[in-house]
Amino acid sequence: LVISRAIVAIFGNETLGLLVDEVLMVYRLSNKDVERATHTLGSDAGAHVAGIARPAESDEVLLLLDAKALVP
Repeated sequence: LVISRAIVAIFGNETLGLLVDEVLMVYRLSNKDVERATHTLGSDAGAHVAGIARPAESDEVLLLLDAKALVP
């Protein structure tokens, strides 16, 4: 028995699917939960970092990756 999980992201007219081993948590984020990476990390933020999220229902800080920058 093989179980696969996929994360699907839609960017305008493009759809990207990522095959993953597991999904640990799913967060629903609003715009107020997300800060731009350059505001938080300064110029040290790489091109692959889209932002930082602080979900209201958690004490965690999430690093948000720009999927388009990760895939050539």
